[in-house]
Amino acid sequence: MKLMIRRAGTEERDSWNQLVLENPDGGHIYQTQEWGAYKASYGWRPERLVWEANGERVYVQALVKSAPGFGTIWYAPKGPGMFAYTATKSDQGRLKVFTSDLKAYVHKVDPKAFMLMIEPELYDGELNPKPAGWVKSPHDLQFRATIIVDIDKSDEDLLASFKQKTRYNIRLAGKKGVVIERRAATDEMVDLMYKLMGDTQGRAGFYLRPKQAFREYWQGFAQAGMGQFFVAVHENEVIAAEYAFCFGRKAYYKEGGSTGAKRNLMAPYLVQYEAMRWAQEQGATEYDMVAVPPKDQLVPEHSMYGLYQFKSGFNQEVTQFIGCWEYPLKPSVHARWRKAEPLFHKLYARVKRNLFW
Repeated sequence: MKLMIRRAGTEERDSWNQLVLENPDGGHIYQTQEWGAYKASYGWRPERLVWEANGERVYVQALVKSAPGFGTIWYAPKGPGMFAYTATKSDQGRLKVFTSDLKAYVHKVDPKAFMLMIEPELYDGELNPKPAGWVKSPHDLQFRATIIVDIDKSDEDLLASFKQKTRYNIRLAGKKGVVIERRAATDEMVDLMYKLMGDTQGRAGFYLRPKQAFREYWQGFAQAGMGQFFVAVHENEVIAAEYAFCFGRKAYYKEGGSTGAKRNLMAPYLVQYEAMRWAQEQGATEYDMVAVPPKDQLVPEHSMYGLYQFKSGFNQEVTQFIGCWEYPLKPSVHARWRKAEPLFHKLYARVKRNLFW
């Protein structure tokens, strides 16, 4: 049987990012060469694949990593890009064909593989992967729920689309003398951003990866023209900062941090607005604010509810995707992984001082 999935050729690898942008989903930053190179520093091997079936061609970056004692995992972050945000009736059949082809390909090239993972940006409820043999992962590796801001409009219309209080806060920050600077990804800027994130972590309690992990992709994507730092300064004092991605028509709020000082100046609102304006300059038409509570957990008790309140000022609509799904290539090994995974991650973090994923 002829395999419908193959490794990308030399010319395809050289123009990989542009080809990913031509996928039905418009591409995603986690499917780029740069993201694959970054993850390779942490034990993931990028595999750039081409799926061709029924006159269709889709480009998929899978990340492959060994889980000692179990085998290897093949994971397509925010992929495959074969779906637009909404599904059609034919998509169910296309997923079955893709799954069969991917399963056959991985069996051939990696006998140690025990699990496939996909995480397409497809609206929740639009397509059910179960008939194709997929099972829902107990956790989503990327945030499942987000807020996406339509930025394909003039500055005046963009501001008008925000909540009244958000517009007020943006203008207040400007009137009070807050200035937003675009800064290069120097080592000094990395140190500053990491410190601001550490200050924020102390208040919010989230997990913070080692600084070197951030340094690698902050500087790598900035060098590739897809990443930018934004720094809020008031009277020569840095009070907040953000790092944003842009790839094709999509921009993303990746990281942010603040000192907690001068909170009355509302600097984070102005930082977001200026990041959106930068994204417009890059040709983006949407700005993904990344990470809010799932729709069924929008309650004040949720740890991210404060983030939701802030982000919903730019757009109240929560976008929720289908999340992460797993295909057990070796059911018995997969079942053993499911039981042992929590302990595995604890031991891995203790030894490697970083997250497995």
